[in-house]
Amino acid sequence: MQMKVKLFGMCAALSALVLAGPVLAEQPSAQHVKAAREMLRLTEADKMFNGVLPVLLKQQMELVKQLKPTISPEALQRFEVLFVAEAKKGIQKVMDDVAVVYAEALSEQELGEIAAFYKSPVGRKMIEIKPEMAQKAMKIGIAWGQEVGSIVGEKVIEQLKEEGHTF
Repeated sequence: MQMKVKLFGMCAALSALVLAGPVLAEQPSAQHVKAAREMLRLTEADKMFNGVLPVLLKQQMELVKQLKPTISPEALQRFEVLFVAEAKKGIQKVMDDVAVVYAEALSEQELGEIAAFYKSPVGRKMIEIKPEMAQKAMKIGIAWGQEVGSIVGEKVIEQLKEEGHTF
């Protein structure tokens, strides 16, 4: 019981700090947020959120199937259509929220400098190659993760064998 009280107290204190943070922080001006929105527009950040939709949809579809294994294919199809439509409606709100986060992290001048870069030929090229580079980086990351997993797996098996376990 005493552990639950301590845990509750810690959670309450953490919540108070988290909730107080935005209240204490100075909110960026409308012009500052507008500069952040422009930077996001130039970097085509909305495409990133659109690119995440299939992953989110897959996760949600799996969750629905787990929660309701007897769901009909028609109902699942309806869920998919509604999920995508609703998610796409929310992308602008997400972009607005992200703009505020950038406005809080970067000065208006810094946002202007970033926007200027993305308006330049090399900045446009960065936007153009970003999807391809992201795919290549993802493949490199996956390969690295598999290599680490393999090495760790072998080491764990060696340790377990040394402890007398058989496979």
